[in-house]
Amino acid sequence: MKLHWAAVGAAGVLVGALVTGAVPLPGPFADETASLQTAPDFRLNTLSGDVFRLSDHRGEVVVVNVWATWCAPCRVEMPGFVDLQREYRDEGVQFVGIAVD
Repeated sequence: MKLHWAAVGAAGVLVGALVTGAVPLPGPFADETASLQTAPDFRLNTLSGDVFRLSDHRGEVVVVNVWATWCAPCRVEMPGFVDLQREYRDEGVQFVGIAVD
């Protein structure tokens, strides 16, 4: 199970790094990453009452997980995302969970 979450986290980190342009791909994928744009800024209120702004994390990898409390697989994966956040927060990786209900 731990390996599964590591793979999910690694994939999310790679996707986030590619989307922000932090990790340009070499070789045949260079053209695809060259055309990527910066994600649009957004702001959300956190559970603690602070404001999260995507622009405050420019240059970092931000993994956004949109989920719902009625979604059983979403609830199952949440502890794994919490573990990954603890493991990678000092490396500029931020996991953001957005509940849609």
